[in-house]
Amino acid sequence: MFLGELPKTGKIIISFELQDQAFEFTTDLIDDALSDPHIACAVPISTGGCNLHIDHRCANLCIRYQNLESGEVYLWENARIRYSEDPAPRYIIMSPDSSRQFNRRGAVRVPVNFDTECSISDIDGVYPCTIHDVSITGIGVNFDISIAGQELKGREVSTRFYDEVINKAFRIKGRCVQTTRLTGGTVRCGCEILEVEPSINEYINFKQLRLLSKTLPPS
Repeated sequence: MFLGELPKTGKIIISFELQDQAFEFTTDLIDDALSDPHIACAVPISTGGCNLHIDHRCANLCIRYQNLESGEVYLWENARIRYSEDPAPRYIIMSPDSSRQFNRRGAVRVPVNFDTECSISDIDGVYPCTIHDVSITGIGVNFDISIAGQELKGREVSTRFYDEVINKAFRIKGRCVQTTRLTGGTVRCGCEILEVEPSINEYINFKQLRLLSKTLPPS
């Protein structure tokens, strides 16, 4: 059986290891418009109100499906999962031989929700903002709509945030590659990271493990 041939009302089990900890959860398959037989879509798991992103750092990622009528179990080892919000939040699950064509920005984004200030290239001064999420490749920054009116796309953004819980601080420089208007007069600027300390990877590992530990019991 191919992944794309799984019933759209069934359930699958996703298991993986992260930083030597094993996790497993069950989620629902969903219908999709993809015709590739190697691809299936599933409902993402929610952690603290945010959907969990899974990336290449999750080792031994396996997908299991059991046919309840026959009892037969299907297993896909070394699968790949890409989180997508188009047209709705979902996991796009791929067998190894079909994953390359979907090799886009797959890094785990962890929520931060930290109020700080940013400097913006070619715009004088510093501006209040909120760091919404951060990954090893990008950062999401929320600005007031009046700032975004100066056309942020293509500009460089520099900021610093400090997580007092684990005493980690990072200065980040990124380039805005897209903007999305949110409710409440806010615009989110999605930036690719240009400069950041290597220890950002440790921070993201810690944040993701904490989210997983609260939501998923270790297997």
